[in-house]
Amino acid sequence: MSLQVQSTQFIGKALHTFAEITSTNEYAKQCIAKNEPLHGTVILADYQSKGRGQASNRWQSAAGKNILASIIFRPKLVNVNEQFIMNKFISVAIAETVEKLCNEKVAIKWPNDILIDGQKLCGLLIENILRKQNIEYSIVGIGLNVNQVAFAEQPNATSLKLVLGTDVDRMDFLEQLFLRIEFWIDEFNQTKFGNIKRAYFSRLYQYQEKANYKVKDDVVRGEIMGVTNQGQLQVLINNKIELFANKEIVFL
Repeated sequence: MSLQVQSTQFIGKALHTFAEITSTNEYAKQCIAKNEPLHGTVILADYQSKGRGQASNRWQSAAGKNILASIIFRPKLVNVNEQFIMNKFISVAIAETVEKLCNEKVAIKWPNDILIDGQKLCGLLIENILRKQNIEYSIVGIGLNVNQVAFAEQPNATSLKLVLGTDVDRMDFLEQLFLRIEFWIDEFNQTKFGNIKRAYFSRLYQYQEKANYKVKDDVVRGEIMGVTNQGQLQVLINNKIELFANKEIVFL
């Protein structure tokens, strides 16, 4: 596994690679606890024995086939009340990189999935370490299906190879992704939320579409109207905007 990132500004200049690891996000936390890792430090693995998705879900991936990476960021004065902005622009960067490669429209499913034709291509796990009211470190975990073609335990999954019909160079894809993430970090530092929100909502799954959802034990008809900077889903139900955290509402 070799990653050359000559074209990036800072992502991947500090790089830790593993054939196998329990979890790239957990290793990132250890790096932060032991020292002060550089902004843009990347942890990359061929296989995770205890990979995690959102809300402690397992993330299972065939060894050597996919992208399993964590990036450590040190955001500049991002307030805890704005923390979901990281999720928004990372999701957009992934979607743009996939769209350029596959020439397919990509959807961002709240809170952390990237879809092609309704099938899951990628999941995010973003964990923030706070100091007072600001984010001191943000760990961005990315699990993206690249060359895996069988998903016995994830029947609704897809991969870049299944979409394109050919193998994809994981490291080339990663470098292009890092460049798009750096673009959006620069954009955020200059313009804050405006352009990021437009790019995010243009791809948000079921945005401003009427659909059925499960809330507690009830099936409700609703329409997604937005996502707050704290990460709550805004859904119009019975002419009233309701706010939902992860696991409080289920897509049907």
